[in-house]
Amino acid sequence: MNTNSIRLLIILILSALSAVFTSSFADSASADPPIEIFNPAEFCIQSDSMDRPLAGAWEPCNEQETEQREQIVSFVGTALWTSFSDVEVYENVAFVTGLNGFQIFDISNAAAPVLVKHVPLGGSEYNRTHLDGSILYIGRNNYLHIYDVSDPLNPQPLCQRGLTGIVREIKVNDNRAYVGIGRVSSDYSDTPALFIFDVTDPANPVSIGKYESPWGRKGCREFTIVGDYIYGCSYWDRRIDVISISDETRPEYVTHFTADYPSDVVYHDSYIYIAERYSRMQIYDVSTPDAPVLSDSSTIPCETMEIHQDKLFTELGGEISAYEFQPSGKLRLLGSHECLYSKSIAFSDTLMLIPLKAYGVEIDNISDLSDITKISRYRSPIHKLKGIDVSGDYSYVVNSDSYVGEDRNGVHVVDISDKQNPAHVCRVQTGGNPAETFVHDELLFVSKCWETKILTLLYPDNPVFISEVAENTYDNIARNNILYISGAHDGLLVADIANPHYPTIISQLDIAGDAVLSVLLSGDIAYAMTDTRLWTVDISNPSNISLIDRLSVGEGPFGGSRMAKYGNHLFFADGINGLLTIDLSNPLRPDVIDCYNPGGPTYRDVIVERNLMIIAYSSRFRIIDISDPLNWESIQYVQLPSPVMRLKVKDGYLYVNSLCGLYIYDFQLPPVECGDVNGSENVDIDDVVWLIAYIFSGGPAPVPIESADVNCSGSADIDDVVWLICYIFSGGYAPCDTDGDGQPDC
Repeated sequence: MNTNSIRLLIILILSALSAVFTSSFADSASADPPIEIFNPAEFCIQSDSMDRPLAGAWEPCNEQETEQREQIVSFVGTALWTSFSDVEVYENVAFVTGLNGFQIFDISNAAAPVLVKHVPLGGSEYNRTHLDGSILYIGRNNYLHIYDVSDPLNPQPLCQRGLTGIVREIKVNDNRAYVGIGRVSSDYSDTPALFIFDVTDPANPVSIGKYESPWGRKGCREFTIVGDYIYGCSYWDRRIDVISISDETRPEYVTHFTADYPSDVVYHDSYIYIAERYSRMQIYDVSTPDAPVLSDSSTIPCETMEIHQDKLFTELGGEISAYEFQPSGKLRLLGSHECLYSKSIAFSDTLMLIPLKAYGVEIDNISDLSDITKISRYRSPIHKLKGIDVSGDYSYVVNSDSYVGEDRNGVHVVDISDKQNPAHVCRVQTGGNPAETFVHDELLFVSKCWETKILTLLYPDNPVFISEVAENTYDNIARNNILYISGAHDGLLVADIANPHYPTIISQLDIAGDAVLSVLLSGDIAYAMTDTRLWTVDISNPSNISLIDRLSVGEGPFGGSRMAKYGNHLFFADGINGLLTIDLSNPLRPDVIDCYNPGGPTYRDVIVERNLMIIAYSSRFRIIDISDPLNWESIQYVQLPSPVMRLKVKDGYLYVNSLCGLYIYDFQLPPVECGDVNGSENVDIDDVVWLIAYIFSGGPAPVPIESADVNCSGSADIDDVVWLICYIFSGGYAPCDTDGDGQPDC
């Protein structure tokens, strides 16, 4: 069969398929579309089941120990952190720990602190820092990290040690590091409450002693060292333990006394001061260390205490007070200062630094304690991230929620030209609580800000509002000059955006009062996902869209709603209901064929690149090989400190919006053999089918698109289909070998 005959045969086949397709549309439109009832329980895989196709791909219980097949992504850079919980100062540099790790600030000009660097760490919201000379100790959940900060703007990691329990206090004295453990109220683990390390060589700390508490919840969440004794807070057991460390290899319980939820303890001149959370302060005379004597119960309420320049500073609920020590352990108030909520204070001469959780870091002047004044406050431009898109050297992310008095909502522009150091450029207000952002040509669409806002990217570092369209919108997607809008209460809307300054609604499908959450386009079909159903919509005429089918998919997304397509399968991140697999073999009659939901995770986003699916769920994302859509193979997962909201792959990088930070990963897929348009590592008839679907019916594009240009013409078209068929069935030249010499020519 010659080339022209093959071309003619393909055209005839496509014509026949088109007739069938059109007929199916007509049949669908002639009757009321049936509602298929989907019962998630019929398809969900239990976490202990191994007889279902997806079960072997997941390890929901102990993922940290899972052997990963390979590393597809690797960390490059991060920005837009929103958590500040503890702080230490070295020279003119502040190290501020938070949910994502620690940030480095240059505070040589206290009136204008400069964020210099982000250092990501694994862990969680539990953070404690301690600076001993130029060695920085950081407690992150159950890990102890040690850094050399002699070059403060370029800290060097020395080591990391895993412990049992949550690190809540660190103190270093005479080459000994004392690490106190805190526990949640339900933790009765029989593990040490305090660890002692020899840190003569901080790069190689040696465990020399452990304190085994006699109480049920074995904690020492805050403590102070007085000679050969430690006074430790056993918070949940409401006691102060007196611990002998005369033999550091065998710390021993000596005695205890009652304290009502002790949250901190400090020592000064023969007295210890104990903060009883939210109630009072107790003062004990410890001149006889193993026999403390109650000296005073003051009415001073506090949660956190620090001593600086022989003055006591206390904090409770955003009020910081300074006291002067008096005889017999008494205290005299010198002054107070109102700030936002904090649990930590640090000092540098006459400066006081206060991490304010999600509100930033405050720097105060304490040269006059009767008049503590705020000098500056660094504020993260973001509070809660959600939607993201990328174009050129810029990422466009949305802040979807703000704290009272701290408006950060809108679109935030991030310069990503230096992937290792992405930098916030500006914020564009949009109103409402924007959720999604989408770039099309030189336009930026932002949804869920009452209307869909349209901004021009003529100057990509400074988007400018030009118009708005529709109301109460959830998401947007565009093709050519047509915008498809997910309407919260108005169903699926279609707008003509040929003139984006004056967008016009040209069609609408009211979907039985359901809120359309997202839309996916596939050829002349749009799949619109609502709270409970997948609606199949004919968009062959955008001015007159019509309903084809509706499929029940559960009880609502509760945090999800994103869709992705691979071949004849659609994947839906259905929030707490799991991850659905929907068969599109008959694109007019989708059918749920599988659901994964081991219980617990919230599936928020799903994207597909070539044969890899990336899923955002809870505080992690996972990469899965879906070459066989019903027999997945888990490849890699990445844990982040806060919930993963949205994913985006662009130009060899994966952009991950977690709730409290933007992360960038290298995502270089292996080269694809010319002609292997579906990424299966083989060139066969499946590639012909894939390419025909892409060219004629809006199927997924080859990744990379160059893999489909088998005749080196510079584009993917019907001639490439003919070339592949000749190669597969007639012994024609190999893909990209235009002269038959066995060497690729493009």
